[in-house]
Amino acid sequence: MAGHAVQAAARQSNGSKESKASVSGRDAFVLYDTYGFPLEITQELAAAQGLTVDLQSFTQEMQVWTEGEQTG
Repeated sequence: MAGHAVQAAARQSNGSKESKASVSGRDAFVLYDTYGFPLEITQELAAAQGLTVDLQSFTQEMQVWTEGEQTG
């Protein structure tokens, strides 16, 4: 099931004009935040499919989430 989530995230992300197929940081964060799915496993599954995970945008999503938790 998790592999399917990574594949679906990659299909959505590949609609952008990136040169290398990747899972967006936002999609990786949704897997983490909503389902408790570890980033490391998302990266491993993505790598097995020849994909990468956009760590920069994942980190940005995490920072936004952390700031929201501190204020709310």
